[in-house]
Amino acid sequence: MPTLEVHQLSGSEVYRDIIRVNEAHRFDKRKNKIKEGQVCLVCAKGRKCLAVLRGYQDSTAPQIRMDDYTRGEDKLDLKVDQCYEFEFKRVGFIGKWRWAWNASEMGYQVASRIALISFVMGLCGLLLGIDWHWSLAALRQLLRHLS
Repeated sequence: MPTLEVHQLSGSEVYRDIIRVNEAHRFDKRKNKIKEGQVCLVCAKGRKCLAVLRGYQDSTAPQIRMDDYTRGEDKLDLKVDQCYEFEFKRVGFIGKWRWAWNASEMGYQVASRIALISFVMGLCGLLLGIDWHWSLAALRQLLRHLS
C-alpha cells in the first residue's frame, strides 16, 4: 500500500469524483497495476470512497490529487500536504454502478438512474412476454382438448 502526500486537484476536475495518482503509485494490494480510468474503492485512515483513478504525469513523486469534497469529512477526511497510506481496490459492475449513482456530477447520476429504470422496464416487459406466451400455449392446449 503506497504512502502518498495529498494535494489539491486542478479546478476543472473538482466535483467529478476523480483522483489523480502517477502510474508508479497506482497499484492494488497485490502490486498489480491499476489502469487509468478504473473505478476503485479508495481506502485511507479506515475510511473509504469510490472514485475514478486517473494518471498524473507532471510528477513521479508519491502524491495523490483529489478535490476538497473527496478529502472532506463526508468521505476520506484527509488534510492537504499530509501523507497517508492508501489502498486501491478495483470494483466490479455493482461498484461502478454505485459510483455513478452517488457521483457528485449530476450527469453520472442521471445516466445511472435512467439505466436502472430501463433495466426494470425491460425486465417487466420480459416477464409479461413470457407470461403471455405461456397463456397462449395453455389456451391452445385447452382448445385441442375441447375439439
